[in-house]
Amino acid sequence: GMGEACRVFDTPVTGGNVSFYNESPESAVYPTPTIGMVGLIEDIDHLTPAFFRGAGERIYLVGDTLKELGGSEFLKSVHGEINGDCPALDLDLEHRTQQAVLSAIRKGLLRSAHDLADGGLAVALAESCIANRNSLIGASVVLDPAQLDLTHWLFSESQSRFLVSVAPQQAEALEDHFRVAGLPLHYLGESGGNALKIEGAFDIPTSELAAIYYDTLSNLMDKNAGDR
Repeated sequence: GMGEACRVFDTPVTGGNVSFYNESPESAVYPTPTIGMVGLIEDIDHLTPAFFRGAGERIYLVGDTLKELGGSEFLKSVHGEINGDCPALDLDLEHRTQQAVLSAIRKGLLRSAHDLADGGLAVALAESCIANRNSLIGASVVLDPAQLDLTHWLFSESQSRFLVSVAPQQAEALEDHFRVAGLPLHYLGESGGNALKIEGAFDIPTSELAAIYYDTLSNLMDKNAGDR
């Protein structure tokens, strides 16, 4: 559980909150254990953003994607279902993957690094395009259909994965880095343009993605206020 993971990563826990039993007149809320943690960045030069910093960056996926849609955001949002087995977690693999990504950052190899969590690869790609609101940057990505169908490529929530980008001249060094670490590294495409393009899936302008991401809540609040 969480305690075991904290011990594996030697993570100091400063506090937390657990809401297992809260209910509203409509239904019980989902269990929401929340933990406060402390992290240390030893060198400020190692700060690495979770967004693409310019056009022409090579985009890679660290780790393998499996057919793991159980309990996913995709199942709930698209199909209205909350079921299936959660993705498997190998704590040793997770630790090795995180250490390899941190090492790549400390070597100055990465332009960006983004975790893969709720929503899977599709959400990580979208956020990497728009997280710097002052400089939206698109991306063109090709996902190998021989390895996996598009639905699982885009929305599986398999663990121990990161979306990273690298300057073209550092791509070979990055590939060597993960080869030595014994971890999978998949080339996906390049950053640039004004849209997120996934071959065979969608082509969405970054301005549209940003509007959905940043404005939806305020639009809903304005609508609710107007309905009163």
